[in-house]
Amino acid sequence: MSSLVRRVLPWLAATAGTLVFVLLIWKGPWWADNGHLGKQLSPGVGAVVTGFRTTVVAVGAGIIACFGLYYTDRNLRHTREKDRDQAELTREGQVTERYVAAVQLLASEHLTERLGGIYALERILYDSPRDQFTVTKLLAAFLRQHPTACAEDHQCGVVAEDVMAAFVAIARRPRRLDRAFSINLRELKVCGAEVYGYDEESQADLESVDLDGACLKGADLEFANMCGAGLDGANLEGAILDGVNLAVAKLRGANLKDAHLSRVNLSSADLTDATGLEVESLLAGDFNLHTKFPPEIMQDERMKKRLSE
Repeated sequence: MSSLVRRVLPWLAATAGTLVFVLLIWKGPWWADNGHLGKQLSPGVGAVVTGFRTTVVAVGAGIIACFGLYYTDRNLRHTREKDRDQAELTREGQVTERYVAAVQLLASEHLTERLGGIYALERILYDSPRDQFTVTKLLAAFLRQHPTACAEDHQCGVVAEDVMAAFVAIARRPRRLDRAFSINLRELKVCGAEVYGYDEESQADLESVDLDGACLKGADLEFANMCGAGLDGANLEGAILDGVNLAVAKLRGANLKDAHLSRVNLSSADLTDATGLEVESLLAGDFNLHTKFPPEIMQDERMKKRLSE
């Protein structure tokens, strides 16, 4: 019923407008000034009537032009919306095709094809924000299914190139998501990984990533955002952690021997039973009363003085 009304109403409005227009042309002058015009059509009266009717015609033409512009603009907007929707559907279809092709390459037995699949997925991370969560989870699953040659004692072996590429793709993904989401990368072995940023704007994003037991020996994580990351039992020996945000991170039992900790943020981080810590390195970073250090570190007079300031 409402659809019928919407179709009939414009016709009724147009008919009523035409009727009013005709009446104004015909009787309008006398309606406007009947007391002076009279019934005799003298030259003066004719000039007034002609002028009135010309004005009515001009106003009517302006109104019609305005309606024409309105409907033209509405049609153009509708066309643009349809074109935009069609372009979005086309783009989504292309992204889906690229995604499927990348997944097929990821399952290949050949290293070069797997690398191609990883790089294709990394490109999708940048081109399609809505697929960032799915692609990141897929790359994480790939990493969990492809263990490296690192031994159980965290002695580093040869890290597969595709494993390193997938980890870097996750770490360097665009920082678009409204909130961090957990990524399971437990026991990952990526010794010597380079995911550093040139500044805080290009930093790697490993926020809330679960890297418990991971081997990141010698990794360059400079400026990385690892807020809330799980690093319990992780091997960070010799890792470059300058400027890294490790606030609220879990580093219980982590190996931080020879790690670079300049300007590292350890606010509220848990380093209970962490090994390899040196007071001089810790003093070059930031921490607070809620940061948990091993007892021998907490007993150092320099740490006590720093915490009391």
